Order: sequence, then C-alpha cells, then structure tokens
Amino acid sequence: MGYSLIEIAEYKDLVYIDWNLIFTIGNTLILFFILKHFLYEKVKKVLNSREDEIQKIYDDANQANESAQSLKSNYEVQIATVKEQSAEIIKTATKKAQNRTDDMLSQAGEKASAMMLRAQSQIDIEKKKAVNEIKDEMADLAILAAEQVLKKEMNTADNEKLINDFIENAGDIKWQN
Repeated sequence: MGYSLIEIAEYKDLVYIDWNLIFTIGNTLILFFILKHFLYEKVKKVLNSREDEIQKIYDDANQANESAQSLKSNYEVQIATVKEQSAEIIKTATKKAQNRTDDMLSQAGEKASAMMLRAQSQIDIEKKKAVNEIKDEMADLAILAAEQVLKKEMNTADNEKLINDFIENAGDIKWQN
C-alpha cells in the first residue's frame, strides 16, 4: 500500500511544522536544565533546612508537652499528698480539741462534785443545827410540861389533856433526818 506523490502532496498542508513551537519547547528545556543546574540544589537545601527547622519545632513542642505532662502528674501527686496531710492535721486537731473538751468536762464535773459535797456537808451541818434546835425546843416544852404538872395537881383527865397538848405542839415542828 503505497501512497502516491499526489496523495502525499494533498496531505502536505495537513502536516505543518511550526518552527516557533519547536524553538519555544527547546528554549523551555534549556531554561529548565539551567534552572535545575543552578537553582534546584539551593532551593532543595532551603526547603530541607526549613523542613528540619519545622521538625525541630515539633520535637521541641512534643518534649515540652511531655515535660508539662510529667510536671502535671508530679503536681497531682503533691496535691494528693497535701490533701492527705491536711486531712491528718484536721484529724489530729479534732482529736486534740475532743481531748481538751473531755478534760474540761471532767474538770467541770469534778468541780461540780466538790461543790455538791460542800453543799451536802453544809446541808448536813444545817440539818444538825435544826435537829439540835428542835431538841432544845422539845426539852424546853418538856420542862414547861413538867412545870405545869408540878404546879397543879393532876388527875388522869388533866394528865391526858396535857399529853395531847404536848403532842399537838410537837406536831407543828417537823422532824428532819
């Protein structure tokens, strides 16, 4: 299948080579190779140094975060320890206050007991005085009754009346033990 020259001539207009396009592509390739040769390594170096710098910033941030987490856990342990110590101090202070309160109540009870004993002994003394006074009054009444008996001659009716009067007068005085 060969093509004749006439057929090829007809297609000659279809295949057109634009030399400007070839020069533009060539210039672009030359420019690419020149830029690659002179700039690529420098730009790559700048990008690598920037990447290393960013990585260093991330590493420092991670290290700072780890350090902060470590400090946080240390502070949490210290806070827990301080809470335990404060609870122990409060417990001790409460115990001391309770002991002091118990001591004060005990002392107050002892003082009250001593006051009660003094009051009871004073009551006993006053009671003895009252009993002695009553005995003195009874003796005086007995003497008066004896005088009345002696002054008058008594018969059984008078004797009973005198005893009843004595009992009535003695009934007004209350006996205390």
